[in-house]
Amino acid sequence: GGLSGGVRQNRFDVSWNIVSTQAAQQPGLFASFSPDRGDGARMSYLGVSDQAAGLEINFYDVQTIAPCFPSGCANFVQTVVATNLDRTLPHNLRLVLDLLDGPNNDVVKVYIDGVLKHTGTSWESYFRYDPEAASDQNTHTVDSLLIRTGGAAVPANAGKGFLIDNLILSSGPVLVAPPTNVSQCKKDGWKTFNNPSFKNQGDCVSYVDNLS
Repeated sequence: GGLSGGVRQNRFDVSWNIVSTQAAQQPGLFASFSPDRGDGARMSYLGVSDQAAGLEINFYDVQTIAPCFPSGCANFVQTVVATNLDRTLPHNLRLVLDLLDGPNNDVVKVYIDGVLKHTGTSWESYFRYDPEAASDQNTHTVDSLLIRTGGAAVPANAGKGFLIDNLILSSGPVLVAPPTNVSQCKKDGWKTFNNPSFKNQGDCVSYVDNLS
């Protein structure tokens, strides 16, 4: 599979605001938002639909837990993460992907308006194990957000739809929680932390001592 340019990082963080252009429901209105690498090789997925009571947000991940290629067992699992959101107010959606080496271990966190609503996984198992992806048995880098509409065409919604703003994308290392015990600083343990990072073991020990 193709790779994004630049230095490889393990964390991809993307957020954006969304609001309906209409106070009334637009039946059939739907858009999906997927971190990918610019060619449709999606590694995660949020779907936003306009329901009678407000906007609904759905998350899809692939929860395969064991290798099963070539028979195929990538199971796309839908989770409703928000319902009845006021369509006239902007809502902030955020996906944080920690893409870890090895199978079935990616962590994807879904935030709605700054609140963590769900923790799931990525689509890595689809690319690793599903025969449908047999020509591309690799997990994928991500460097952009794919925005798509889907379903049957709804002519009544033409020229209306959603407004999207404040798209922010960033990448970096997976954050390692700070130490809580001095023993975590010893035997080069201080080198494993990056939130915050430490200059040496003594710096790490001082940080823990200041917690008490």
